[in-house]
Amino acid sequence: MAQFKNAPYSVTFEMNDTSGVAQAGKTVTATVSKDGAAYAAATGTVTEIGSGDYIFNGLAADFNCDTYMLKFAASGCRDTKVAGNTESTYTAQRAGYIDRVNTALPNIAAGANGGLPTGDASGRVTVGSLATDSITAAAIKADAVTEIQNGLATGAAQTDAQTSLDNIEGAQTTVQDALDFLVARNGNWTKNDPDAFPGEGTVTYTEAEEPIVFDVVYDANKNPLSVTRAE
Repeated sequence: MAQFKNAPYSVTFEMNDTSGVAQAGKTVTATVSKDGAAYAAATGTVTEIGSGDYIFNGLAADFNCDTYMLKFAASGCRDTKVAGNTESTYTAQRAGYIDRVNTALPNIAAGANGGLPTGDASGRVTVGSLATDSITAAAIKADAVTEIQNGLATGAAQTDAQTSLDNIEGAQTTVQDALDFLVARNGNWTKNDPDAFPGEGTVTYTEAEEPIVFDVVYDANKNPLSVTRAE
């Protein structure tokens, strides 16, 4: 992450004696040189981490510069120096790291008009209704329209289907009329194998001692589909 100018910042360092051995329990004094000026007392504080390691928690005033050099001194130790640079603004690339800045996002609060949509705890996003005429023919690709049309029944196909249904209903009416005619006669008539539905059965009509046999075809709902006189 970039270090900003005139902003708090923390630095870790080690205190060693003249032989290079880490020294714990030292009282460390911090000074800072800003932009090449003489060293002056830093305003931040130094805290021991342990095993000769320390951390300097600098305040904004310690880094109100473009470049700095921190110097840490303690009795019986050689000075430790830490150099650094600050940035007034956030740049896209600095010291080997890359920060991505996406300027395409709207500079509007999420959920507000023109801002990014927000979701509930289940991840659902509520989107407002589309404005009138917001979707135009020019905004829809031709191949999308073709796909939609291919998924719909054409007017001719719908007409053919309705004609077939009308023919079936007409046939059932004709068959029922024929059976009603047989019932209306005073003769004796019976339907053989009355539980054989769907399938074929026969109706025997007897009048003036002369039996007449009709072949009847029924559907699963016991509706007659066809009646023909048996030869």
